[in-house]
Amino acid sequence: MTIAECIHFNLDKFTASEKKAAKALMQDYPFIGLENLRIYAATADVSPPTILRMVSKLGLQGYAEFQRKLRNEVHDKLQSPLTLIDQARDELHPNETINSFTEKFSDNLQRTMGYLNESDIKSAIELLAEKKQRIFIVGGRFSHAIAVYLHVHLREIRDKVILLEGQSACWPEFLIDLKKGDAFICFDMRRYQNDMLRISRVAHSNGATILLFTDQWMSPISSMAKHTWCCHIDTSSPFDSYLTCVAVIDFLVAQLSLHFESDVKRRIAHLETLRENFSSDLANPL
Repeated sequence: MTIAECIHFNLDKFTASEKKAAKALMQDYPFIGLENLRIYAATADVSPPTILRMVSKLGLQGYAEFQRKLRNEVHDKLQSPLTLIDQARDELHPNETINSFTEKFSDNLQRTMGYLNESDIKSAIELLAEKKQRIFIVGGRFSHAIAVYLHVHLREIRDKVILLEGQSACWPEFLIDLKKGDAFICFDMRRYQNDMLRISRVAHSNGATILLFTDQWMSPISSMAKHTWCCHIDTSSPFDSYLTCVAVIDFLVAQLSLHFESDVKRRIAHLETLRENFSSDLANPL
């Protein structure tokens, strides 16, 4: 479990000053935690003992262990398919490939879904169900495919859903009509993209509410996101798996469909009528 996840699960145990320290860390994660204790405390505007108490409540033995864990996370964040090849070879055995993958996927799914917070999900659903507001979606080099998956589902449920496509230089053109309160959903996984961070800043500065799908090591976009979903993506492979992202999407779409069920039924019925004009009729060819 990452430090960010530990904070999420232990937040209710923190005092007001400890929550302040945790918030400062999450706003510049993990880098402020890599500073010496006094600098971290000064940045968070709390005392050094407050930082140490927070660290203790995370189940760590001291500030040195806290920083060691953060440094390991930085190392994991920077892993690429090239650097993961040797690790994958060590973890995979010809006779255990299916079982190994199944266990890892199951563990990732349990960790990811266990991270979800009911009140946070409810708040996100209410935002995405607001008909007057637009929903903008953007993904990275690999995660664009998952952004498309979400876009296709949301488009079935409601209107005003926009997928940012093409080169990142074209993305601002999609935001020309963005208004305060619109939802901006982004997918940013390791190794995090600067263009994703820049477009999220543009959306945020123009009043959009940021919803972030990221991994367990946390994209820097998390500092401006109202809703952040940490999806465990590491596998016994040179390539990360977005299976858990799909699971969270499926859960959100299911909840959103139930939120305004009658509207969804009418919209899908209308879509089915429109699709009849394009479906092939092999029994009665034109």
